[in-house]
Order: sequence, then structure tokens, then C-alpha cells
Amino acid sequence: MPRCTNLALAAERQFRRHLVPTGTTFDAPLMVLALEVAAIAVSPASLEEPALTTHPYLYAGLSHPAIRLYPLQVPIARQIHRASS
Repeated sequence: MPRCTNLALAAERQFRRHLVPTGTTFDAPLMVLALEVAAIAVSPASLEEPALTTHPYLYAGLSHPAIRLYPLQVPIARQIHRASS
């Protein structure tokens, strides 16, 4: 299984294990904020040219930046949630 798929699965497991039980949904303000933070943390060039990226947390070959940022978004959301609890 490619590394990007492993990262996506790990992120989804984290989301379901840690955030869903707290009532967090994918479109919750916490997840929107985490997506914005992830987008700031990644080079725009990495998002525009996925075939050229070496960033391990990006999906190569998928068209929407939010999809490629998901493996970064979930851990950021977990950190924000922990800090606010």
C-alpha cells in the first residue's frame, strides 16, 4: 500500500477514534480551522504540483487540496481540541 494511502487511513482512524466521540464532524469549526492551519503550513507549490512534491503528508495525484491536506488536518484538530479541553 502506498505511503499516502497509509497516511490517509491513519488520519481517518485518528479522526474516528479521537474526534468523532467528542461530537466533532468533518465540517465543524474545529476541522475548518485545522484545514486552514494545514494549508498555511504547506507550500502552495506542493499543492499545485502534486507529482513534484516530496512532502510525505500530501496525496500525490488527487486534485483537491483539502483532500491532500487531510493527513495534516486531523492531527492539528486533535492538538487544538486537547488544548481547549
